[in-house]
Amino acid sequence: MGYVWAITASIFYALYVVPRKFSRAAPEVYTYFVGLGFFAFAFLNFIIDGASASFADVRLFATAGQGVAWAFGTILFMIGIDKVGLVKSRQWHRAIAYPGGILLSLLILREHSVMNMFWFGLAFATVLIAALLFTIREGETVRELGRGIWFSIAAALVFSICSPLQKIGAPADLHAQQLVFSASIFITIALWLVVRRRPMGELLQIGRRDNLLAISGGVMYTFASIFTIQAYRLMTASLASTILQLMSVWSILIGIIWFKEISWSRHKWRIVAGTVATVAAILLTLKV
Repeated sequence: MGYVWAITASIFYALYVVPRKFSRAAPEVYTYFVGLGFFAFAFLNFIIDGASASFADVRLFATAGQGVAWAFGTILFMIGIDKVGLVKSRQWHRAIAYPGGILLSLLILREHSVMNMFWFGLAFATVLIAALLFTIREGETVRELGRGIWFSIAAALVFSICSPLQKIGAPADLHAQQLVFSASIFITIALWLVVRRRPMGELLQIGRRDNLLAISGGVMYTFASIFTIQAYRLMTASLASTILQLMSVWSILIGIIWFKEISWSRHKWRIVAGTVATVAAILLTLKV
């Protein structure tokens, strides 16, 4: 059943960033409203079904830390998507977040006994090849492409912290996790915007189309997070992180078929090779 939860979560992880393609809000403002949507939906879920949730669990501090890392990682990731699109940003994000999350899980959670480092290294090399195959300029300058990749990699480094923290907090009450995680994201970004001196009126315009899009992304992320927690309860963090990388496959399909970020007619062989490499990396990691 853990596999089902992880695969379902990967679909929602691919979908929650799609509204960004239609929004013109600044990345940090957009992320603020994603956090608001996540928090509002988690709070509603808590009111309806989690009144007996227990917050007296020290593992929730790990969940709060995960929220802080997620907040800053998402801002960087949204900048990467703005600059180079969903496909390229996701591929480079995955190329770093994938091994980073697994390595941190190995080091922090001591999962060495269930990991094969040879297959891990081979899978990492395959992920990197996939990212390089999808690094195709489609209207961007070399400078813009480089900056987009840099922001995606920076986001991945921050997101790498989330995997072991989520595994540590997974045994805690589900509703408490969701509320603490979403509140941590929302508060972190709100404080960041205050430091950045963004106009406060901008943060109250919930009815704006751009902000409603962000809130819808937050709601989708709520489902992704719930399914991920269920997966982490039933398998190791490193294995769950691997299966979650299917989000890259869904992102390729969305970016190329829906948004046409990379021309199929001009680059079909690189797209096919990159997709095969992406799937191969996931299969290789299942042997880790």
